[in-house]
Amino acid sequence: MNESTFVREAVSVLDRIEEAVDASGCEIDIERKGEGVLALEFENGSQIIVNLQAPMRQIWIAAKAGGFHFVQQDGRWVDTRSGAEFFAALSAKCRRRSGSASNWPHDGPWVNRQGPRSPRVLPVVNAVTRRPGAWAIPRESARQKGF
Repeated sequence: MNESTFVREAVSVLDRIEEAVDASGCEIDIERKGEGVLALEFENGSQIIVNLQAPMRQIWIAAKAGGFHFVQQDGRWVDTRSGAEFFAALSAKCRRRSGSASNWPHDGPWVNRQGPRSPRVLPVVNAVTRRPGAWAIPRESARQKGF
């Protein structure tokens, strides 16, 4: 992947984070610092920083728990050490920082965008990888459409 492709895809990740936080209703201040840095500040004053490392083609998360580096593999951003998926890891860190798991959005806002959403298409979690992003057609609709 060349640098311009990386920047385009990684900036879309930052955009998705902003959209999810806005939609969650959580009291989290978001500050975009240039094109490649996103700071999330929580009510208790703690922060999580997400930044792009274009030369290394990585997205980094800096949190109280440490630094985490993510690379793109098979269309997903995964931790270089643990193999954890980026959005699941970020969700867990944000839930811990916010102090209230019920306020932080579950994996729904992080769902990969694979086409327009409609009432008949639902996001699901892959049972094997426990990763959101697949789309499923409810059984009734699938039968009607001949799937």
